[in-house]
Amino acid sequence: MSFFNQKSDYALSKSGIAVSNFLSLIDEPYSESFEIFKAQGLEFIEYKGRYYYATTFCDVDDATFCIVDIETNGSRPNKHQIIEIGAIKVKNRTIIESYESLVQCENISSHISAITGITADDTLNAPTLNQVMQEFRIFLGTDIFVAHDVKFDYGFISE
Repeated sequence: MSFFNQKSDYALSKSGIAVSNFLSLIDEPYSESFEIFKAQGLEFIEYKGRYYYATTFCDVDDATFCIVDIETNGSRPNKHQIIEIGAIKVKNRTIIESYESLVQCENISSHISAITGITADDTLNAPTLNQVMQEFRIFLGTDIFVAHDVKFDYGFISE
């Protein structure tokens, strides 16, 4: 499933990817791949011989947006971690659900604490990153991910 990059992401949301090209890019058998994608929150639809993200054709009034904000103990997903995550779900301009959690972290610099107001002591009894990400994955489901700095927030969450 290494075909998810900026180019394929753009194609899946704008022009689609031809069915034959899409199927040649995935590693697993056809039916298994779609179940794996769906479990990861990625739903595709076929339209005129091309695959698109299901949200491409979703009416705004029917969509549920998951607006996410995270705090981290640094700027590099491969070196640092999420220390807090908060999200609200919005449908038809109404908040319908929320999620928030601190995340256990042993190392939060004084600089980060000054910015976020979160210290390592605050996170001592918080769930682990693995627990929080599993809960958040369930909370997010297949709703549309929205963030102020989506590349940063999604980068950490994906890591």
